[in-house]
Amino acid sequence: MDFWRYWYLTQEFLRPFSLGAFYDGEGFHFEKNFPSRPGRLYIAVSHACLYFQVMRLPASIPQNKIVPALNLEASRLLTLLEGREGLEATSAFFPLQEQAFLVAFREKAFFEEIFRDLPKTWIVCGVFPAWVALLAWFYQKGPLKDGFYLVRTPKAVEGFQWKEGKVVGVLPSSWPAAQAFLAKQEAPTYEPSERAIEVLLKGAKLVPKLPGPWIAAFDAYPLSIRPHISKKALALWLFPLLFLGLGLGLAPIEENLKRQEKALDKQISLYRIELGKFEAALKQQKAYEDLAREIQSYTERPPLLKALAEMARLLPQDTWVRKLEFRSPDTLQIWGESSNTLAVIKRLEASPIFKDVKVISSVTKNPRTGKENFAIRMLLVKPPS
Repeated sequence: MDFWRYWYLTQEFLRPFSLGAFYDGEGFHFEKNFPSRPGRLYIAVSHACLYFQVMRLPASIPQNKIVPALNLEASRLLTLLEGREGLEATSAFFPLQEQAFLVAFREKAFFEEIFRDLPKTWIVCGVFPAWVALLAWFYQKGPLKDGFYLVRTPKAVEGFQWKEGKVVGVLPSSWPAAQAFLAKQEAPTYEPSERAIEVLLKGAKLVPKLPGPWIAAFDAYPLSIRPHISKKALALWLFPLLFLGLGLGLAPIEENLKRQEKALDKQISLYRIELGKFEAALKQQKAYEDLAREIQSYTERPPLLKALAEMARLLPQDTWVRKLEFRSPDTLQIWGESSNTLAVIKRLEASPIFKDVKVISSVTKNPRTGKENFAIRMLLVKPPS
């Protein structure tokens, strides 16, 4: 952080001012009639500008290594998607389940370019996908119910799915793809009566008021909230002698606590020995369970060759698959390109071999080929015994 950023933040602390912004891929939208003095800028970025991917990390990765691991995988995917080497990604994510994360990512250079012409007095204090701003707007309206929340801008659909008290997914940015996805869902859809851009601008400014776990900001531009210093704390700073006197009076109590701490440490060491034995037994039991599941997976082999032949027959001529993944016991996922993703889904649905065909990430267009990037998940129909 340079000197001027510190200076502007100091001015903003003395005269608080926050500003919401929305970037739609072509330019910024700002609130009307705002002053030119320093302010904190919170930016929502359209889903149409971002890449989305579900990523799974090993359970052994520590908490402080999750962001670097996701960014490393995002950088690898950017190299494949953009066809350029050396791209450095920044990502925003939220956890789904079992070390699975839904990640929104883009190269850092993309953000540096679009922020270049912003006034220096507007301090960027958080950049996040548009669904975070939409969530903040609905959150201040009252408790959220299970369902799909969305707005339709002239260029894209910005939306998310809320279920059992948390965000569980993001809607495709393409309106036809979003319509096809919503048509298969039973949950209700909620759409504000206000203009979509105004909702996103107000929501972006309200993001600092969201509960911390709900805020998915890009790691290169994390959320920075204005500090609040209590008047009581300021008053206490004027009484150092009072603290010194209290410290002298508490010295005997501290000695007593230290003796109790040593006794507790000894008891804890004994408990740790017993815990180690218990964990070893649990580990052995889990190994037996994993072996049983592995053996069972080999006794029930899915009809993969038949599924591959069916896909080769059904996929249109203008469609190609760059990656296919099978997840035991019955899940197939494919990634690829097509001129019409919706047509691909309809053909797969019509087959008696596949069921529950769904897109699992936003459908984006490849600027080099003009085709749509897709990611589709389907289940294999179990053949009769």
